[in-house]
Amino acid sequence: KGTLMQVIYSGGRKAELVLTGKANFLIEGKSIRKISGEKLVNSTKEELDKALAESKGKLSTTIPGELFHTLEKILGKFDVII
Repeated sequence: KGTLMQVIYSGGRKAELVLTGKANFLIEGKSIRKISGEKLVNSTKEELDKALAESKGKLSTTIPGELFHTLEKILGKFDVII
């Protein structure tokens, strides 16, 4: 499962935000980065797939509001497209 959103930031750059609750990822092109604390760290497709598999079957996912504050620190102002 997981929730997929598109974010637009920094002069029109686009990325996919994948929220699984436990692990959250930002994908831009072939780059997969995991949101860890207040930074982005390089990740892999395998880690993303594992997080998605672990969240599969959940009826809901809770995402802390701080995650969006962290993204704004990292990306600057951004818009979310659902």
